[in-house]
Amino acid sequence: MLIGGSGWLNAGAAKAFFKKKQEWRKVNTKKGKQSLALIEGGYKEFRQLNGLKTDFVNLEFKTDLRFSIIVGDFNGEKVLGFNSEIQHLKSKGLEKHFKKVIFEPTQEEIEIAQEAYLDYIREQVQETFNSW
Repeated sequence: MLIGGSGWLNAGAAKAFFKKKQEWRKVNTKKGKQSLALIEGGYKEFRQLNGLKTDFVNLEFKTDLRFSIIVGDFNGEKVLGFNSEIQHLKSKGLEKHFKKVIFEPTQEEIEIAQEAYLDYIREQVQETFNSW
């Protein structure tokens, strides 16, 4: 994994990492050529360096992906989607990497959402009757 100075959660960990002699790679970015340090252990090592757990697959680092998930309408149906193209691409890359569907609700989650919706409707109807 290649990393610069701005991708860290823990500034002290970043400072300690960059203090050691690192292997650097020049890459083209939107800001022009930049030198990025190589983390040989990849994302797992990067999470460790930031003090985060690595004993299970956790797709959350800065919460950008989770908070980009939105509910929308498509042909009269409620659907889940992402509010940015980069988060959508990130989700597709993760599903490809782990070779499984991740960002679709399970049947259990659908049933929980339906029950919550019905509870909300019942509550709204009861409040309306109580206000008469």
